[in-house]
Amino acid sequence: VLIDQPWIDLETLGLDRLSRNRIAADLVRVLQTGLPEYANSGFHAFVDDWRRFDALLGTPVTVVMGENRVKGMHAGISTDGALVLDRDGEKKRN
Repeated sequence: VLIDQPWIDLETLGLDRLSRNRIAADLVRVLQTGLPEYANSGFHAFVDDWRRFDALLGTPVTVVMGENRVKGMHAGISTDGALVLDRDGEKKRN
């Protein structure tokens, strides 16, 4: 089956020597810590971390919502987690 959208694999990232079991265990550990914090504080507690690791910030993106496509520059996220696009110099939540 061909994948009809952009993708990447662990080998390309140089992480192919990692064990799938180790990745899964690390994910579970992080979720066990993060989910209670999210339940207590909401997304607001994670906004700064999200912004620090946002690899797409400042890049052109296309947001696909069903048949609707919105193009703009990725301008980050709002404090409640909404995507913000810069469209012709105007920043809008999407």
